[in-house]
Amino acid sequence: MELTATARRVGEVLKEGGLGALGWKVLGELCYRRIYLYVDDLNAPLDAPDARIPLEYGFLKESQIDDYLAMTPGADAADVERRLAADHECVTGRYEGRLVGYCWSGAVRAPLTYLGVDLLLEPGWVYGYEMLVDPAVRRQRVSVGVLRARRKLLAEKGHRYELTGVMPENTPAFGFQRIMGRRRAGTMGVFWIGPWKRPLIDVWDVEPFPSFKAV
Repeated sequence: MELTATARRVGEVLKEGGLGALGWKVLGELCYRRIYLYVDDLNAPLDAPDARIPLEYGFLKESQIDDYLAMTPGADAADVERRLAADHECVTGRYEGRLVGYCWSGAVRAPLTYLGVDLLLEPGWVYGYEMLVDPAVRRQRVSVGVLRARRKLLAEKGHRYELTGVMPENTPAFGFQRIMGRRRAGTMGVFWIGPWKRPLIDVWDVEPFPSFKAV
């Protein structure tokens, strides 16, 4: 059964991205992973459409963690509490009082879960990660609505720039980055052999992109 599932997944990767995508997928399981870095000026004008349904936006509070858990399969209350205690911010979108979308961001020290490292950020920067939309409201542009509101809310809290990461194989996400006005700013990867790990950051000459450190 496990072999059949593996063969099915290999077929899906080949169909979606060809041999190149399959090769990177294998490397990602063995010794090397990478993401494309994008940067967004939170104070820059944004010409992106709003959600198709009326949403109420705000930051997730400890008193709302049960709503978050109800929407997020496998989520752990202790993990959410740790993030909030570390000053990570979760901007939420509610439709008719029900939580239907959210996105996290971290400042100072941000988790790059896919790469298995944390990114140490410069003052004024945040790293956006882990976005989820309730399947019941898909195709209603909830993700764009949440991110539009999130730019404003984060800027009001004193943040200036946002960094995000996209897996190169996730080609549909490239268009989404353009919609949100984000600029490609480089690549970050992690190479490892056993317990030894080496982060690799290739940052382009994109103003005002500073030097970051991965740990």
